[in-house]
Amino acid sequence: MQEDYLKREIDRLGQVLALLISKLRGNDLHQNSQEVLFVVTTALTELGLDLTTLLSHPPNVAANEAWSKLKENPTLFEHFADSLVDSVALLKNEDTKHSIKLLNVALACYTKLEIETKAFSISINEKKGEITAILSSTGTV
Repeated sequence: MQEDYLKREIDRLGQVLALLISKLRGNDLHQNSQEVLFVVTTALTELGLDLTTLLSHPPNVAANEAWSKLKENPTLFEHFADSLVDSVALLKNEDTKHSIKLLNVALACYTKLEIETKAFSISINEKKGEITAILSSTGTV
């Protein structure tokens, strides 16, 4: 039951991460800002994660910290990485610096997942390739 709740929150987290970043930057949020902030706060609290802290660390450190909280459920960890990528799409090139940080953390998370599970996944490999291509196009890889 708790795992289902966390999965739903992680799935919604991708949408609200971009809004949270906008809030941190001082931009206005959409009409449902209080609900969005509640969802973000609840999801991150349940996971024992803090987005601001994660983004302040180098990507590998952030991935290690997230893994330490989610290692019991690798699928949930993958959803967390997916939500970071999804949030970049929601930013719509409004904040390149945060987008690059989010993508680098997601890339580190996917790499961490492969290392820890000792498994090769075509879908994760494709996701890593897409992120690397995006980062290359911005000149950050």
